[in-house]
Amino acid sequence: MLFRSRDYVDILFLHEPSAEVINADEFIIWLENQRKKGLLRNWGLAGPPERYAEWVRSSSGLAQVLQIPDSALSNNNVISEKKRPYQLTYGCLSRKKKEGHNLNISEVICSALARNIYGTVVVSSRKIRHLSNLAEIAEKIR
Repeated sequence: MLFRSRDYVDILFLHEPSAEVINADEFIIWLENQRKKGLLRNWGLAGPPERYAEWVRSSSGLAQVLQIPDSALSNNNVISEKKRPYQLTYGCLSRKKKEGHNLNISEVICSALARNIYGTVVVSSRKIRHLSNLAEIAEKIR
């Protein structure tokens, strides 16, 4: 297998940030400098929206791209308040499994895509059987 190094990062996510720890203005300056150097293209925040609600409410430069749990789509939160289109969502499969549902992977994926029509639904699995199912679904949806 051939691996190539990248000269830049497409999206850098700050996962579950804490406003008490992060100096947003200072961090944005650093991110902008990395972009000017060509090392970074985009950045954003990842995790439950309540962890970074104030940055989204204030339209902070940290909140360019958001990665949120699929479960947050059905909750009233800062993302829906600000009418932000969902950009990346994750956890739709694990959410259904935790709720005790039998997984019809195709239905779960299609439902997640319907909830996030403007963004990307991220799915993953460690089980080869599930990966095969995901590949088949991707071919049908394409």
